[in-house]
Amino acid sequence: MECGCNADITFVDMPGPNAGPNGMYYCDGNFVNDQWCPEYDLQESNKYVYVATLHNCDWGGDWFTSCDRGGCQANSFKKDPNMFCPEDRCTINT
Repeated sequence: MECGCNADITFVDMPGPNAGPNGMYYCDGNFVNDQWCPEYDLQESNKYVYVATLHNCDWGGDWFTSCDRGGCQANSFKKDPNMFCPEDRCTINT
């Protein structure tokens, strides 16, 4: 996967409680579609990095009132720049 692309696997708690501006019930941890819901990014990656992010949300009694947009993240490049790359020197040669 080239550096300008993002291979993404995401889980969200859907449907949202209301239809958003586009009529869809999509929600996530970044207030997309004007509503919050928990989000777990199992994979956001390209040939240089693998990231997993959990977005926690605050419960308001009926639905979620906010989420931590940045989330709690594990990032392979920050852990070890040689872990994930398209070269033989890397632990995982992509």
